Amino acid sequence: MSNTLKKILKHNSANLANRYKVENIIYIKVVENGHSIITQILFFESDGIEFLFCGNGVLCTSSYLFSKYKVRAANYITSSSSVFSFEIKKAHKIYINMGRTFLPSLNYMRDEIKIENKICYGAIKELPININIGVTAYSFTVPAFYLLAGEPHLVIFESMLMNIINKKISDNAFYEALIGNPSLLYQIGIELNKQRWFLQGVNVNLAKIVNENTVQYNSFERGLYKETLACSTGATAIASVISELGLIQSYPIHLQPKVARQHREYQKLELLLNNKDGMWWLETTHPPRLVWTHA
Repeated sequence: MSNTLKKILKHNSANLANRYKVENIIYIKVVENGHSIITQILFFESDGIEFLFCGNGVLCTSSYLFSKYKVRAANYITSSSSVFSFEIKKAHKIYINMGRTFLPSLNYMRDEIKIENKICYGAIKELPININIGVTAYSFTVPAFYLLAGEPHLVIFESMLMNIINKKISDNAFYEALIGNPSLLYQIGIELNKQRWFLQGVNVNLAKIVNENTVQYNSFERGLYKETLACSTGATAIASVISELGLIQSYPIHLQPKVARQHREYQKLELLLNNKDGMWWLETTHPPRLVWTHA
């Protein structure tokens, strides 16, 4: 895709997002290649900045392609030449191939996402954190895991965090704001996206293991600079880490996003992750719902 066209899309994305009050804009170009369908796909934030990948966006796009054009399977090619795919099987369930997870360097650059045939995880033993609780500022370090799951992600376990600061905040910090300050995850996300280690920004996930194959999680999204209600690439990153660490007993891994704990309509929403031959496959208990269309 030409740079001129990308500039046009960037400008249009910011205008569309502002007009319709949405967080992301997705552009697709469907090309038939023999018996297969290839979809070129681009993702833009509400400010017009392009980002790498959006699992929720692919879920929505796949649902739309099926409902409007009866497309049951296709490959997605992103601007970074990464390839993802989807299949629609019985009961119209959507399965997204989220690909493999990779270890980028701490000085993350776009040209480093083309690592192939390697699954590994970057354990950061002492990630520096600065937060405010009430009128008091705290500085400490926490273990974290850094990896690429379509997007660059950090995974922090709630249990490790609480072991460090259990005398300063209560367990409900996983869900709530902190005594007049923004939530713990929001503060951590803002702080880390200012750090020199993450030149292109980083998504931050706070994960809480509930039982042998269920995890609750919250995600902070780079670019938007806020917590999101659900994040599929974040769920994939968490599933990859807990699988590597042997913290689950069976597949699929059930991941419950923030929206499932805040909105009654979605209280049973889960993202289900299976690993098949090193590839992560995602499905959801609540398929996307078309709200509005404009021809």
